[in-house]
Amino acid sequence: MALKQAMKLGVFDVVLIQFNYTMANDPSLMKTIDDAAKMGIGIVAMKTQAGGTKRPDPKLGKPLTPASQTALLKWVLRHESITTAIPGYTDYGQIDQNITVASNLNYSPEELEFVSDKKNVADAQFCRQCGQCRADCPLGIDIPQLMRSHMYTVQYGNHALAAETLAAIQRGKGLVACDNCETCQATCRNSVNIAQKIQLLKEISSIGRMSV
Repeated sequence: MALKQAMKLGVFDVVLIQFNYTMANDPSLMKTIDDAAKMGIGIVAMKTQAGGTKRPDPKLGKPLTPASQTALLKWVLRHESITTAIPGYTDYGQIDQNITVASNLNYSPEELEFVSDKKNVADAQFCRQCGQCRADCPLGIDIPQLMRSHMYTVQYGNHALAAETLAAIQRGKGLVACDNCETCQATCRNSVNIAQKIQLLKEISSIGRMSV
């Protein structure tokens, strides 16, 4: 983990890490963040909304409500060891929405309902980029990068960035290589349905919305 390495080196004042509510069940991460903060390292959180308002799986239903997004940002900023956050946005309305959080970190009833529902963690299918799934694939596919591409194209709606990410994958380790498998053997150690996301990437690619 980059944060642990930064603590070991002792030369960094600030470290940027991905941090959101899907990681609440990781006591090691929580302790590392607290220990880093005690050392005087500023912790800046990214990926605070775990992929945005669009569900990673169309079968999961309607897009998330605006209240879910402020709830997620508040969840991050309510942690004393987090210095600040850099949530992404695609329009000015989302900027205004994020700014409202700065003046009040208390949950509204709707926000509290969202963060209290553990099902939302599984539904988010957030890839932590841990890379443990790589060992499951006999072809050595770069699964974390495929999961990142899925997030960009499905949840962010940024097909160009998804295509750019796919293009950067080492030859033979990307989406095209997945055509050789009828069944995906990779299993996420958290809550990501890897096979489903890869299949959706294939479908999106086949209709020309992004190139591989």
